[in-house]
Amino acid sequence: MFGMGFFEICMVLIVAIIFLGPEKLPKAMVDLAKFFKALKKTMDEAKSSLDEELKLQELKQEALEYKNTFTKGLDSIKKDSGLDEFHSILDDTPSLKPEEKHAIQNELNAQSLKDKEQNLKEQNLKEQNISLSSTQEIGYKKEQ
Repeated sequence: MFGMGFFEICMVLIVAIIFLGPEKLPKAMVDLAKFFKALKKTMDEAKSSLDEELKLQELKQEALEYKNTFTKGLDSIKKDSGLDEFHSILDDTPSLKPEEKHAIQNELNAQSLKDKEQNLKEQNLKEQNISLSSTQEIGYKKEQ
């Protein structure tokens, strides 16, 4: 205990009995035990809060790594799709006036809307063909 041997502990007890007396010694021992118990509890709480902080730090580091990975992936997708080049062409062209840039963007938006409209028409035609073929099958089954 604390690097003390049996002889040292006995000496401390004898000195405590002499100075405190037999009446005050039990109360002093209880107070000393309470002090060590509170000290141990405080040390355990400090250790657990330190462990929690370390876990939080690890989680923050892991989240930062995921964010960096996601950002790198997003950048590579932008490079592969050519959106950066498209935006740099629109943004870096000094000869185009703002009205011209706006007109080009409107034209691209209109083309995109036409493509969407065409896709919707094709989808509606497919749905109509499916519904016609299913009604023909039902009519065929009823006739038999």
